[in-house]
Formats: sequence, structure tokens, C-alpha cells
Amino acid sequence: MTYMSVLAPTFALHFSGARHHTMIAESTSPFEASAGATYYLAEDWLSGYVVRADGELTNVWSVERGRGGDIVESAITNGATHLDCFDGYLTALYSRHGFQRVTSLPNWTPGDPDVVYMALPDHFISALDKAERTS
Repeated sequence: MTYMSVLAPTFALHFSGARHHTMIAESTSPFEASAGATYYLAEDWLSGYVVRADGELTNVWSVERGRGGDIVESAITNGATHLDCFDGYLTALYSRHGFQRVTSLPNWTPGDPDVVYMALPDHFISALDKAERTS
């Protein structure tokens, strides 16, 4: 699958539409990304992600099953170096593509999966910095 850079409003439109089909957290906003972020959509508009200027991968989503690997590979190609996610399936997915666990924090909801901070080798400082600002 090919991913292309799009304007933030275009990304937001498709991201919002995906909420009706997938389990994207209601608190997640496509405009969480800082200035200089780049927004990506699949050529069929059914999946996407954001890479912030500092290399953080955010807002990963898809309404088509089985695209996780393609999304992660595209994101790495487009500058993603670190991320945070909930422990479980996502940590396994990102690990298969070279991301390593840097640290984790307990979930704010008791009993829910921990928040895991991951980074590609040589980018651990970015992930640690994000975890420290969040805790």
C-alpha cells in the first residue's frame, strides 16, 4: 500500500470517518500533532498516520484489517523514530519492525494495558523524554 502526504484537514476528515468503523479512542485528535507534523493517508483513503516533526509516530488508524505492517514500514520511511501505544498487540506489531520498548507507565484506568514508549535503536532519548513529560 502506498501512503501519500496530505493536508491536515483532509487527514482529519478521513480520521474522523474512521471512528465510525474502528476503535479509535474518542480522546485522540488528528490535531494533537505539533507544528511541522506530516499527515499521511493510504491511496485508497482507508488508513493513515501522522509523523510529528520530532519523529513521533501518532494517530495510526485503519478501517482495513492487516495493514499494520505496511503502515509501520511507511512511517519509518517517512521519519518515524519513536511512539507510545498500549501494551499488547501494538507492542508486538511495532517490535516486528524494529521498535524496542524504552519504558512504560501504568494506565490511568486501573486494569487497562500499560502505556509503552518505544523507539528505534539510537532514538531512545526521544521516547524517554516523552515518557517523562507524560508522567
